[in-house]
Amino acid sequence: MLIPPQIRVRQTNVIEAKNQAVKAGDVLSQTDPKPYRLALEQAQHALDDA
Repeated sequence: MLIPPQIRVRQTNVIEAKNQAVKAGDVLSQTDPKPYRLALEQAQHALDDA
């Protein structure tokens, strides 16, 4: 089954587990947090300037 992404992100680490069972809570991939940190900082600065 393919699950389409709802947002476009850069994957920094994808755990390859071919034919391995996974359970709830297992990390399958990680996203790059830099764009989100930058957006948060920009929003905080905009609030400070308002």
